[in-house]
Amino acid sequence: MNVASAPPAAQGSRAEAAGAETHGLPERLPLTAVERFMLDDDRPSHPMTGVHELLVRGPLDDALLADAVEATRRRHPLLCRVIDDSGREPVWVPAPADATVIVDRAPAGTPRTHPRGHWLDVRRELGLRIWVRDEEPDADGVPLCRMSVAVHHCVADALGGITFLIDLFAHLSAARGGAAVPAPPSAERLLRRGQLYERAGLLPGLPPGRLTVWGHLLIGAQRMKRTRTLPLAPGSRGKAISAKPAADAGPEPPGVTPTDDVSPPRTASFTEEETHRLKAAAKARGITLNDLLLRDVFLTVREHNARFGAAGATLDGQPAAVRINVPVNLRDASDLPASLRKPPADGRANRDGTDDGGGLTVVNKIGMALVTRPTALADDPQALLRSVHEEMSWVRQTERGRRFVEAVQLSYALLNRPPGGMFDGTCYATAVLSNIGDLERVLPPALRDDRGRLHAPAADPAEALTVLEYATGSPGRPLTRATVLAASYGRRLQLHLRTDPAEIAPEDADAFWADLAARVRRSAAG
Repeated sequence: MNVASAPPAAQGSRAEAAGAETHGLPERLPLTAVERFMLDDDRPSHPMTGVHELLVRGPLDDALLADAVEATRRRHPLLCRVIDDSGREPVWVPAPADATVIVDRAPAGTPRTHPRGHWLDVRRELGLRIWVRDEEPDADGVPLCRMSVAVHHCVADALGGITFLIDLFAHLSAARGGAAVPAPPSAERLLRRGQLYERAGLLPGLPPGRLTVWGHLLIGAQRMKRTRTLPLAPGSRGKAISAKPAADAGPEPPGVTPTDDVSPPRTASFTEEETHRLKAAAKARGITLNDLLLRDVFLTVREHNARFGAAGATLDGQPAAVRINVPVNLRDASDLPASLRKPPADGRANRDGTDDGGGLTVVNKIGMALVTRPTALADDPQALLRSVHEEMSWVRQTERGRRFVEAVQLSYALLNRPPGGMFDGTCYATAVLSNIGDLERVLPPALRDDRGRLHAPAADPAEALTVLEYATGSPGRPLTRATVLAASYGRRLQLHLRTDPAEIAPEDADAFWADLAARVRRSAAG
């Protein structure tokens, strides 16, 4: 099957969606603050799309895959909807009845990107795109292919995308007499995906007594404006360092043909022994693995900028610092599928007393913590590590990731726009460090092999499917020129780097990546 993706559905055809599946939810479903933020931050040149790439071993039949994709998609409400932004506030509405996802499959040697790129226009098409590129068979003759799954960040964050992959492989396994498809997620719980606390407050999703917190948020926003964010230096391309795009850049023309401007992910894989040493080194210091990674990202950014004369303490005449955006997972135990959930003492699966079994559907449920450090602090790596550890401990204790969402929600409620300083043409994050953890912990036991990898068993072992390799990456944005995503797969830590190819030359991205990988290995050695 070598079929191009289905063409986007026309805006006017939404009237035909009256009979489309709504999962019992309102026909017009408001976006959460995070979803709206991701929609506003989306553009063809910098797609707000997460791409998951899997190296699959085993026979993957076209018809079987198409059926599994459709069955999996229909389990998740936001994968059956598009966004209508014709009113004051955008809303999810049922997609046209003929909307679907057609897998683009091609033989070995075909470019690994989709013919239409990574940008998904969720106003006109479903927020999901899948393509498969066949590879040469494994040494023992078993088929290999590389499957890519792109999910728009309005629909799902990285863990939401992994939820889709788990469901997809459950359907593939069930179709071949393997593992059973788990209970579907509760569609009704989707209505509470933006609720951060159990008790509602002044605004939907917020508890009472948040005015004090909002005061702190406003103070923090003012502090951000007083300290400029140092962008990652463009490097050998020779472009000037500034907090703003070039004055003559102009807006992107409407209706442009989307192009794939997302750099291919660079992956640094650590052995099981190195991974164990890293975790042991962090534990011995009383810190987390993420603290070590965050410190090493700061050091690598400072070294990269110093290499190109851009590591000063000022920018455009104002104080400046390196600022790393650290996404924070806001899911709790009740969002997990039943197979991974520890039953509470009262025997009820969820805090609200329900027992839906399937956990939270595919959604984006993250906050963000912006961690800022002056470049001079990198002169003392141990002091930098201590300060990063203290701040990240404070982030967890005070739930600062939730406060980011509160700030976004408050801005949309009062101003009908995202917070100032985020989309006003300035750099608000030098880089991104996202850590989605050990994926073995989120894979149901029936769908993982003895090495902790995603696996679709079958009645005939020759028809089983195993994901040998997994790679993904966080999307970037203008002036946030590098994103690093950490994940452990197959019991091996992997770091995935994406850079802005319009700003960072391949040789500079390679140097940045080699420097970061070497620093992490030195951290493992103590």
